[in-house]
Amino acid sequence: MKRFFIQFFLLLVAVLASKGEVRTRDVVIGGTPDSFSSVKPIDIQSASSSAMLRYGDIIKYNIGVDEKIKRIAFKGYNPGSEQTRHVKLSINCNNWTGYTVVFDGDCVIPHGGTADDCIELLSIELDEPFAIYYYYLDIQVESTGEPSDAPVFFELCNYTAVATITVETETASFTGTVTDQDGLPIQRAKVTLSGQLDSYDAETDDVGRFTVTAENSKQNFQVRVTAKGHAPYVGDKAFALVEGKVLQPKKTSEDFTLYGRLSFYKDKRATIILPEAPNTEWGRYYQPKDRRGRDTIIFERVWTPQADTPYVIFPEYDFEVDLDNYEQPGAPGKIVIPWPHGIGDDSVPYISLCGSYENRKIPNVGGYMWLLDSTSDCESNGPYDVRVGGYRAYLVGASTDKPVFCFEGETSHVSSPYTLESVDKSSFDLQGRRLYAAPTKGIYIKGGRKQVVH
Repeated sequence: MKRFFIQFFLLLVAVLASKGEVRTRDVVIGGTPDSFSSVKPIDIQSASSSAMLRYGDIIKYNIGVDEKIKRIAFKGYNPGSEQTRHVKLSINCNNWTGYTVVFDGDCVIPHGGTADDCIELLSIELDEPFAIYYYYLDIQVESTGEPSDAPVFFELCNYTAVATITVETETASFTGTVTDQDGLPIQRAKVTLSGQLDSYDAETDDVGRFTVTAENSKQNFQVRVTAKGHAPYVGDKAFALVEGKVLQPKKTSEDFTLYGRLSFYKDKRATIILPEAPNTEWGRYYQPKDRRGRDTIIFERVWTPQADTPYVIFPEYDFEVDLDNYEQPGAPGKIVIPWPHGIGDDSVPYISLCGSYENRKIPNVGGYMWLLDSTSDCESNGPYDVRVGGYRAYLVGASTDKPVFCFEGETSHVSSPYTLESVDKSSFDLQGRRLYAAPTKGIYIKGGRKQVVH
C-alpha cells in the first residue's frame, strides 16, 4: 500500500509539473483608422454616452489567439471632481457572434492627471475572462450617471482610445534532444521557438537535451535548430504548446537530427551548394541547360563551379564534406538561381535549380518540385511535398509529374526523380546505400532499375 501511494504521489507531481503556470500580462494597444462612422471615442461628460472602439490587425501582433482578457483600462485626465458612472462594456471579436456583455456595473472616475501625465481613469475587471480568437477587437462602452462638472479627457489614437488590456496567459515548455547524424548528442545547439508575438530559445546541455520555456504560450510557433558546423533545421509546420480553439495542434516535445557532413558516393547522383566554390576534383558538376518538349530536362556540364550556386554532382570517388569547415552563410535559406541556370519561355514552363543551406520543407508556391538526391537528409512524398537537406538542391517549376533527366556526357539518365541510379552499375539497397559485396536475397537497385535477387 505504501508503495502505491508513493507511485501515485510521483505521478501527481509529474502531472502538476507538466502544467504551465497561469499568469497575466498587460498589453497597450492603440486603435486603427476605420471607415465605419459608428467608431467614436469615449465621452462620459454627458449623462448618457456610448462609444464604439475598434482595434484592428494590431491585435494579432500584441495578443495571442486564445489568450483571455481579464481587464480593460483607459488612461487620461480628469480636472473635475471624482465621479461614479454605471458602465456597460461589450466585446465583439468577429462579425458572426455579435457582442458579448462582459461587464455591467459601477466604475469610479478619479480626479487627477494632466495632458502630459495621464492617469488610469477607467479600469474594468471583466466578470468572466473573454477569449480572443480573431484578429480584431470591437469594444462598446456605454455609461450613465450625473453629468460631470468638467470635461474628462481620454488618450486617443485615430478616433479610438488607447487601451491597456490585461490578458491571462499560460507558460509552457518544449523539450527534446539534438543529436548529429551518428546519433551523438550536440552540445550548445540553439533551439528557437518563433511565435506571432514572442520568440524563446534555449541551448542543449552536455547530453543534447533542451527545454524552451514560453512565458506566453497562447500563440503558434515555428521551430528552428542551429549548431556550429551543422546545417540548420527548420520545422515543417507551426504548432502550439497548449490546446486552444484556434491554435495549431499541440506539440510539447520533439527530437532533432542535425547534419554536420555531406556524404557523396562514386558516380551516385547528388546535389551540392557551398559558400565556397566546390572542389573540381570531387566530381562532374551539372546545371539545367534545355528541355525537349515538356518532359525531358537536359543538364550540361559545368567545368568551373562557383560559390553559392547549386549543382547536380556525379562524384568521382566516395568523399565527405565537413560543414565545420564553413562559416554559416548569411544568405537566405533558399537561393533561386535565375537564367541561365533556369530555363523556359512562354511556350515551355520555366524551371530552376534551387539551393538551400537549411534542412527545411520547401513551400509549394505552384508547379512541381523534385529532389535529385536519394540521401537520408532529403525526403520527398511526391512533387508537392519535398524536404531538402542543408547544403543541397532541388528542381522546381516544370509542369510534368514524370520528368526525364538527361546529363550530357553521362552514360545513363533517370526517368523518374524518385528512382535511385548509378552510372557504373553498382548495386544499392532501397535506402540508397552502396553494396560492396554480392547482394543476397531481396530487392536492390542496379543501373537505375529494380533488381530482385532470389
